[in-house]
Amino acid sequence: EGAELLSYNGSSIAVAHIFRSGSRGGAPSNSPARGFAIFDNKMWMRATEDSAGMEIFSFDGSTATILRDLRAGTPSGAMNLGGIAVHNSKLYFVGRNGTNNNIPGFEPWEWDGTANDPILIANISPDSGSSPYYFTSFAGSLFFSAHDGDTRQLYYYDGVSVQQMTINPSGDALSHKMLVFNGKLFFAATDGSTESLWAVSVPPPSPPPPNPSPPLP
Repeated sequence: EGAELLSYNGSSIAVAHIFRSGSRGGAPSNSPARGFAIFDNKMWMRATEDSAGMEIFSFDGSTATILRDLRAGTPSGAMNLGGIAVHNSKLYFVGRNGTNNNIPGFEPWEWDGTANDPILIANISPDSGSSPYYFTSFAGSLFFSAHDGDTRQLYYYDGVSVQQMTINPSGDALSHKMLVFNGKLFFAATDGSTESLWAVSVPPPSPPPPNPSPPLP
């Protein structure tokens, strides 16, 4: 067998066989689980299934279940490096449905935990996908890094629309993960001249998008 999700109940280890066929091309099959988050009393993750590719799955302690085959068939609907997060009682992840000749690409999606299908919250980069990273819930909004087709910047979603926060107008700004500490959102970014530690300390208005605080000394 290849890499699979394992569970431990305090005394024994069990295998959740997500890639059920057991082999592909004669080689051991892998379904490494990544991006864990707890939502609706289940563990959620990205994993690969033989008939659906990489998608979002839940695990209830005994059985792994696919959320949706977002991109129908074996092509993957979830991004290998994309994040999973819980924000305001909803699940957020990076996905694509492959419509219109594979457009949109990987973008931020939202699921409300009901029988409803997940929804695309923004098509930030219509041509290639924005490949969001670092979903972080802070001050009532969901913050993340995304690429608009030209540069990678800091974005936030307030439940209505996605806004960009201007740090470096001429190039990539956000480079590292975000952390909430002592009422502020910290992250590493460059303003075009140097990389520094930045902070967001107040709930962002919408509109207009705010600028973060200046770099910390």
